[in-house]
Amino acid sequence: MRIHVIVGLVGALLVSALGPTGLSHAAEPYGGSVSLSADYTQLDTEHPTAKLSISTSKPLGSYRVGIYDDTGKLKYTPIYYGSLTVNLPTNTSRTYTAYVATSVPSDQPPPANPEAVSAPVTITNNGYTGSVSLSADYTQLDTEHPTA
Repeated sequence: MRIHVIVGLVGALLVSALGPTGLSHAAEPYGGSVSLSADYTQLDTEHPTAKLSISTSKPLGSYRVGIYDDTGKLKYTPIYYGSLTVNLPTNTSRTYTAYVATSVPSDQPPPANPEAVSAPVTITNNGYTGSVSLSADYTQLDTEHPTA
C-alpha cells in the first residue's frame, strides 16, 4: 500500500507538471506573419501625418504585436489590431517595423526572438516641397528709379 501511494503521488506530480496529455505547457509557435503598411510614406505640408496599419495572417491568440522605430523605441502596442498616426519633424525620416512576440516590453528594444517580423516601412517628412520665386520690376537702380 505504501508503494502504491508513492507511485500515485509521483504520477500526480507528473500530470501536474506536464499536463494531462504529457506535453509541456509552452506556447505554441505563432506560425503566422505580420505586415505593416502606411497611407503616406512621404510627408509634407499637404500631408503632415501618416497612418501605419498592422495586419496579421492569423489571429494573435496569446501573442502581442508592437511597432518599434529604428531607434529601438516602442511606438505602439495594440491589444489586437490597429493603427498608429505618425507625425515627424521636418526633414527627418523614421523606419518602423512590427513584431509579433510573447511580450512587447515598452522600455526595451524589439523582442530578441520574435515569432514574426514585418518588412520595414520608412516615413520621410520632406517639409515644404513647393517653390518660391522672386521677381523685381527693375534690375538696375538709378536716380529715376531708386527702388525696385
